[in-house]
Amino acid sequence: MFRQFKKWLLNKVFLPTTFQWETINTKKNDADFICPQAFGRNTHKDKNIGEIVGHTQSHFKDDIKTFKWLQNDWFDPGHPNTLLGSRALVLAKEYQKPIIGQWEVMYCMYHIDPAWYIEHQEHLIVIWPIPDDEGLSSFDVFVRAHNIGIKKRLRKPLLVAHPEHIQRCFFIAQHLFGFVVVDDEYKNITDNTPWFDKKSVQPWTRGPKRWLYYEILARMFYRFFGLDLM
Repeated sequence: MFRQFKKWLLNKVFLPTTFQWETINTKKNDADFICPQAFGRNTHKDKNIGEIVGHTQSHFKDDIKTFKWLQNDWFDPGHPNTLLGSRALVLAKEYQKPIIGQWEVMYCMYHIDPAWYIEHQEHLIVIWPIPDDEGLSSFDVFVRAHNIGIKKRLRKPLLVAHPEHIQRCFFIAQHLFGFVVVDDEYKNITDNTPWFDKKSVQPWTRGPKRWLYYEILARMFYRFFGLDLM
């Protein structure tokens, strides 16, 4: 019942949309790159993320070395990002497409299959926080993905995101890219699917009710103030 109420509230009251899986492009071959979005993390709070991870990546100037540093520092990306990393890895292997993705998910991809990651590293572009960042919003990630994509002539993203986040990701990506393919693997999830992590440093990603409040606020900003606040 809660899931049905949530779906009605988000789709009919906040940001009414025609976003239905039957009408969204899910033909993965139509995309030219995969674009995963992270969902929370269990180590390093947003206010410290640029200072810690940004400076580390700037020091190493190498994704693999930064991943190893994080691993040695007992970095915990959280269960949702592990699921997203696993899914992005499946898609990359099946469709042979490059990836421009948020660092938490890319870290999980490396952690799951380091040999594959190292072999294909030249086609894997990580969106890292920079030292001045205090977290990366959904909009920030897509803007950086868009800017990187233009330079690489990659303009058709295949979105991989948390199933309760992917609709808003679609709005942002559609606005920036004009063409979006959506991964529909998770369209039939249930409330029992372990898509939230109680250990997350972001309170709004710890459970479905907390996420609902955050998502309503984010969509209100979208409607009344524009995408750049998301």
